[in-house]
Amino acid sequence: MAESEAASSDQWQEAMLEACSAGRLDELQILFNEHGIKHGSPATRYYERTPESAPTTSTLFAAAISHGHQPIVRFRYSVYPEVEIGDGAIPGALLEPPLDPDMLKLVCSHTPEIAFLEYEDHMTSLLRKACEGGADNAPFIHVLLDHGALDKMTLNYTSRMGGPLTRAVECGQPIDVISKMARDTPHLDFPIKSALFHRRADVLDVLLSEKRTRGRSSSLHLPRARWWLEGEKNKDMTDVLERHIKSCERQLAESPQRGLQSTRKGDAKQWWPFGATGTETKGKTKDQSSPTAVESDGPSKSWCPLSKKGNKLESADAQHHEKMKRVDYSSSDEDTGKDG
Repeated sequence: MAESEAASSDQWQEAMLEACSAGRLDELQILFNEHGIKHGSPATRYYERTPESAPTTSTLFAAAISHGHQPIVRFRYSVYPEVEIGDGAIPGALLEPPLDPDMLKLVCSHTPEIAFLEYEDHMTSLLRKACEGGADNAPFIHVLLDHGALDKMTLNYTSRMGGPLTRAVECGQPIDVISKMARDTPHLDFPIKSALFHRRADVLDVLLSEKRTRGRSSSLHLPRARWWLEGEKNKDMTDVLERHIKSCERQLAESPQRGLQSTRKGDAKQWWPFGATGTETKGKTKDQSSPTAVESDGPSKSWCPLSKKGNKLESADAQHHEKMKRVDYSSSDEDTGKDG
């Protein structure tokens, strides 16, 4: 008898999965009614599931998402207003090729936090994975960005290395994606290095322009830009670098005091994110609230984000460029002259 009940349970559970995968909405509604699943029912999470319960809610969602059945997804959201995304089933289904931007829009409209989902390794995000899929994923990436994939993402140690933007450059994302990502990426040095390495003149032009918009020209930056130009044979690259050098020279001529400040002794910050000695160094440090790096007395602190949780970028508003300028200026690798 027990074996018969177990077999029966397996059958209706499999039938639910099959209905989601095949897009059979009428059949799924009947199964839900038969087993008492209705609007407002609690989601079945992977750690709560029993042999007698329905398949995990995220598994049923994933089955419908991976097969492109939007009516099933809408119906399931009408039953389960909140779903679990931490087990990876739904993000994994969204990333199954070919990526479906319309399905992503639907999921984001009900579960907006999926756009800025980050994995437990604190390095990988849904955005980064989408960038790694190449230029064909650009429409999907635009949806992620429009739903806050960068401006709501937690700052972590990969932010110092350009975060998902660096991977976007490396993996050949188109210039419209790069432009949108650059605006909400606080540190641009690694993406710039990647653009130089991969000879992406259009990307280099966008990133250097964004850098200048934040007021990042300095007396350290100019020699580095000239060094990049030396030996460069690609005309598109040389044109971009020459324009950049001229623009930097104009910026420095208009605000020479800032160029002097950037070279003052003690003004450079340590690049190594975890601190060199583990002890505080008393002396002159940058006032983090000022884009012109006004000196103030007090202990210098590592920028390591592990001691600060929940630090998020704001979305576009009237103060956006000023904020990005401050973040980039106060802790850029360019202050040390060690990063290209």
